[in-house]
Amino acid sequence: MELIKSRRSVRTFKNKKLEDDLKEKINLFLEGLEKEYSSKYKFPLIDLKLNGKIGTYGVIKDANAYIGGVLLENGNLIELGYLFEKIIIYLTSLNLGTCWLGGTFKKLEFFESMNLKEGEKLIVVTPVGYEEKKMSLKEKSMRTLAQSDKRKDFDDVFFYEGLEPLYLNDLGDFKDALEMVRIGPSASNKQPWRIIKIDNKFNLYLKRTPGYAKNLDYDIQLLDMGIAMYHFETSLKDKGLKGNWDKIKNPRDYDGLEYIATWV
Repeated sequence: MELIKSRRSVRTFKNKKLEDDLKEKINLFLEGLEKEYSSKYKFPLIDLKLNGKIGTYGVIKDANAYIGGVLLENGNLIELGYLFEKIIIYLTSLNLGTCWLGGTFKKLEFFESMNLKEGEKLIVVTPVGYEEKKMSLKEKSMRTLAQSDKRKDFDDVFFYEGLEPLYLNDLGDFKDALEMVRIGPSASNKQPWRIIKIDNKFNLYLKRTPGYAKNLDYDIQLLDMGIAMYHFETSLKDKGLKGNWDKIKNPRDYDGLEYIATWV
């Protein structure tokens, strides 16, 4: 949980390359995920000096490496979001800075640099590097515009079956897991996750932002659901609690909410 708490979006980096042994360590981690989820995802790590100019519309400054999240034929966006956040938290454990980039990068340039094949869909990238503590003016303005450090209140996202806010003293170990969901990153900081407790089970729903990201060719808010699932699951496993996400039959319907999964 401490890594989830310490993670933040970094857009300004020191102009310093990753050491070869560190890149090898990262690649071993990425290759392990690719093997575990064979034919579903690829996570290429590219060195900018080796792969030419890559544009990010000025959003990222002085990063020297990027990791891509690539969707293959048998993959899905929710699971990709889960795994990419797992990568982000792993990189955080190595004291490296990262930043989810879904719609603010030139996909064609990344696609070519990552040597992707036809049918392999690049969904998201993150810069990887050493954080420059002094933020650029561009980063400061972006963080202010996106209200990057603000999150919805607990009462706005977690509910009982009748949509009454959850009581904190009624949650036990699940309180911390829900808090890790609440503080998680999301596209444009929309925080579309809603969790509803029904019969001692926690049900994840998506509250879509009307009209959001219609210019993208994929459903970016499904990535946010994967992030929420990873944070919840990891927090509980840190406490030694067992369980997993699954889809249940006949989940309860709520106006304006889309059922995603249940923790069982």
